[in-house]
Amino acid sequence: LGPVMALALHQRGLLVLHASAIEVDGKSVIFMGDKGAGKSTTAGAMIRAGHRLLTDDVVALDLSDPDRPMILPGFPQLKLAADAAGAIRLEQAEVRPQVHPQIDKAQHRLRDGFAAEAVPVSRIYVL
Repeated sequence: LGPVMALALHQRGLLVLHASAIEVDGKSVIFMGDKGAGKSTTAGAMIRAGHRLLTDDVVALDLSDPDRPMILPGFPQLKLAADAAGAIRLEQAEVRPQVHPQIDKAQHRLRDGFAAEAVPVSRIYVL
């Protein structure tokens, strides 16, 4: 779903990043990095600490107002490897089966801890 969603968002004029993003006190924090760098794990740890998920894996930025770029919210779920999920223990998530037989990650669908509104871009961290 990630590549298809990224293409669809790009075709609609949005800047798409391979990243995760959370909302902290009305501002956003984006975590970028290579595959396996810990983007989703870091976002999960921040959710566990009481912050809210904006999106995982695909971050869509609306740059229509160049003075105020916004992150659009995605799906209320994280894809986490078993070891990361065990370390974080997201109690507000329903764990779904493995994403794909060749991908050792499961979907963690959030019941709460999700930001449903667009949030201004504030910080970007490269892991």
